[in-house]
Amino acid sequence: MHREIIEDRVQVLGSDHERTELSRKRLATTRQAARTS
Repeated sequence: MHREIIEDRVQVLGSDHERTELSRKRLATTRQAARTS
């Protein structure tokens, strides 16, 4: 039972990490777009 809770927590952390990476990439692309325009 404990293991399942830990795995859920790890999955949440993983999705949160992916979200931050996506937002970081989005920021980089918007900066590049602003630079070119």
